[in-house]
Amino acid sequence: SASVAWLPTPLNALFQGDAAWRAREPEAAQRAWTLARDAAEATPPSSLLTAVRLMYVGAAMFAILLIVEFAQRGQLRDQIADDQPQLSADELDAAVAVGTAVAVIIGLISVGLWVWMAVMNRKGRSWARIVATVLGGLNIVFTVIGLTQDVGIGTIVNIVTIVLAAAILWLLYRPESSAYYAA
Repeated sequence: SASVAWLPTPLNALFQGDAAWRAREPEAAQRAWTLARDAAEATPPSSLLTAVRLMYVGAAMFAILLIVEFAQRGQLRDQIADDQPQLSADELDAAVAVGTAVAVIIGLISVGLWVWMAVMNRKGRSWARIVATVLGGLNIVFTVIGLTQDVGIGTIVNIVTIVLAAAILWLLYRPESSAYYAA
């Protein structure tokens, strides 16, 4: 068959039904067949690939939020000044710096976790699915709590985050994804 002509000679012969080659090289034929089967089985199912893509979307979303948070330092300064008018200018600057640093650290950790989970789940690591489940569940719980505090764009971001996490978890536990993790 011309569809396998690109394969190395042993695999090409195996798939084209070269009985003579298989008879001359039974061990090579078995190794070639095992390699081909393992390669086919190692391909993640579409449900898992979609979950991985959504994890990258989550990472991008948190990276954008990190940039927005950093750009809104002036609003953070105004909010702290309104909440704590007794602070001196130096204390206010320090509070803004600490708040910004905490937001950047949490944002970077979040982006890193999204990417790490995408890579490890793509590789079929069953522990990664468990970690992603725990992180996704915590994300949903804390985001629901955040819905009671945010207004405007924050509410929209929180709803998108909940839908994203729920979709990823659903895709990770689809039967074809479970079979991939079990292999």
